[in-house]
Amino acid sequence: MRIEFTNEVAFGEPPPSVIVSCTLREVRELSSRLLHQDKLDLSSEFEAKFSAGISGFQIAISEGDEHLVKVEDGKASISLSRENARTISEMLNGVDSAGQTIYVDLDGLDLFEEANLIIYTI
Repeated sequence: MRIEFTNEVAFGEPPPSVIVSCTLREVRELSSRLLHQDKLDLSSEFEAKFSAGISGFQIAISEGDEHLVKVEDGKASISLSRENARTISEMLNGVDSAGQTIYVDLDGLDLFEEANLIIYTI
């Protein structure tokens, strides 16, 4: 798994994005963990390699405060509602081959060019 951080995409300057490149096995594992854990630390739970200025990445499932990508001390984090975690898990379950990309726009506009989380299968 490779995790990168970017604050630009081709269509403008949306909020920062985290780009996760992973195998199909890792996609399945990530999907399952989104449903069954309250906090995922991709830094330690997956053999992740980081670049573009971050050294860690966490996903927290919360009942209240959701937030877009935050970066503090070189570590990126996203907070998701249970509903959004389920939705992302369902999207991941639809991935069936390498080369597929999922764009997650956490502010609710569903614009792929403003995706905050991009998951690409390798």
